[in-house]
Amino acid sequence: MKTSEPEVFRALFREHHPRIRRYFAARAPASQVDDLAAETFLVAWRRFGDIPPQPLPWLLNVASKVQANQRRKADRAQALVERLARAGRLDALDASAAAERRTQHLAVLHALARLSEGDRELMLLAIWDGLQAGEIAVALGVNPVATRARLSRARRRLERALCAELEAAGEPLPHPALERTAA
Repeated sequence: MKTSEPEVFRALFREHHPRIRRYFAARAPASQVDDLAAETFLVAWRRFGDIPPQPLPWLLNVASKVQANQRRKADRAQALVERLARAGRLDALDASAAAERRTQHLAVLHALARLSEGDRELMLLAIWDGLQAGEIAVALGVNPVATRARLSRARRRLERALCAELEAAGEPLPHPALERTAA
């Protein structure tokens, strides 16, 4: 950085800071105006060599991007709070329904644990990761036709294990298709 650049930047700041603050004052909560303006000038400092001779339009463009980034951060934070709130409550289920739901979750985990390591990996790739048989074949580096057959057999074994777990817990089978498998 040349010795004259800090002085040029200070002059740019003094001249345009009030206008950038007004820009944010019209578009953001008052509590965020100073932070957004500071972030705008931080970008200007980092990209000092990119500032054109007429800096105001460039600064306003940077300001709009800073505000969009801040809005996205706030939206992500709000979405996280909502997801955590949903996960933290029982979605207004009564106590018996919540207990049944927990029992079913445990039965699924126990049923998965009863599978061989290979079957468990197939089921986790299919269910947890949402992969199709062809994608699983690529992920495991195996033949797609063989993967489809292995996946089908693993699903049947998981269904049988889940039925056994639910029956042992005295729970009803959650899906009519499982009733046929349990017999």
